[in-house]
Amino acid sequence: MIQVTMFGKTYKVAVEVAQYSNGLSAISLIEEDMGPFATLSVNLQDVAPDMVSAAKALTDADQRGFIAKLYSENEGLEQLLEYPAFEQVGDAFTFGPFGTKAALWTFNPSKLDT
Repeated sequence: MIQVTMFGKTYKVAVEVAQYSNGLSAISLIEEDMGPFATLSVNLQDVAPDMVSAAKALTDADQRGFIAKLYSENEGLEQLLEYPAFEQVGDAFTFGPFGTKAALWTFNPSKLDT
């Protein structure tokens, strides 16, 4: 479990790893009492295929590369980078007509405190 502070309250969440149909890692945060808390990843196959390829290239036996959704209800989740299990690779980027923000991240579950 890790702690996330959003909307003035601290939540304990677990990190759930799944996979989109194109093979890209899908990362969700599950709050211990409420259930689904946030979908941290976004699948930009049709919008940013180069970033999807880069995320897949970062995925191996130890870590999962993914595109972190850093807009809308996920604003503020950059705080996860304080945990060694999460790492941003390169600069955040924008996409779409509204300058929507995302970034290439990795998640390594073995670096989570148990």
